[in-house]
Amino acid sequence: MAGSGIGFLAILWMGIAGSVLAYLFWNVGIAVRGPGKTSIFFNFVPVFALMIEITLGTIPHLVQIIGIAITICGVLVGQGLFSTMASKGVS
Repeated sequence: MAGSGIGFLAILWMGIAGSVLAYLFWNVGIAVRGPGKTSIFFNFVPVFALMIEITLGTIPHLVQIIGIAITICGVLVGQGLFSTMASKGVS
């Protein structure tokens, strides 16, 4: 099935506008938090993709949920949350 010219332009606009906004937000994040801490949050891309999938009505598999949990734990380790809690003696 062929798409219309307006549909093609809409898809092209969404791709370009989305890319430009993502690039701008990424650079603002680097300016505010610094490059080291901002790069850790790139790992959340699959988390947000799964959230969009859930919003569209798809039920995630157990493996995907485990992957999200591992991703969140990895980001927390990268941010130093666990080492901060260990040094303060929080259990």
